[in-house]
Amino acid sequence: PLQSFWTHAMWFFAVSGIFAPGLGRMFIYIGINRIGVARSVPVSSSSPMFASFLAMIFIGETWSFQNIAGTCLVILGVVIITRTRTEQAPWRKKDLVFPIMAAFSFALASNLRKYGLLIKNLPLMGATVNTTTGLLLAMGVLQAQGGVRLLRVPGQTLGWLIAAGACNTIGMLLSFYALSLGKLVVVEPLLHTAP
Repeated sequence: PLQSFWTHAMWFFAVSGIFAPGLGRMFIYIGINRIGVARSVPVSSSSPMFASFLAMIFIGETWSFQNIAGTCLVILGVVIITRTRTEQAPWRKKDLVFPIMAAFSFALASNLRKYGLLIKNLPLMGATVNTTTGLLLAMGVLQAQGGVRLLRVPGQTLGWLIAAGACNTIGMLLSFYALSLGKLVVVEPLLHTAP
């Protein structure tokens, strides 16, 4: 029901949308552009570690040895996979700040989502508000960079982009449902097996 949007939880979902997909996705792309995939992805994939620390501090979740080991193994797996391709392009160490900020943005967003779901356990509403906020932020950034005329999508790729968007939507909904049912320290590392 529409009245379910008028709850304090909505603000947590809205702010989480600013951090992810909003800022987090933007920082990842900047990091990949500046230091390459093999350097950027392992750093940004450390977000389950940040998310778990924040969940212990702010939500009061417990982080067992099994959760810590699983989180470390997920991050290690991403590092191993991305290290198989060597990149020779020069890069500056200070540009590591972008994937670090991406990891922190995703971690903060996950905690805000979980906190919102603890207030009002409505995953569909949470995903809707979160994604809408991220879309508004992306539209604002696009407008600041010159507007929609920058978006040139060749016809043959449009179908693939629509399919990817549908998959992303399903993934977002499922991640909200997973957070609504489980502990963040368990769900977050599982979500980062995506690479």
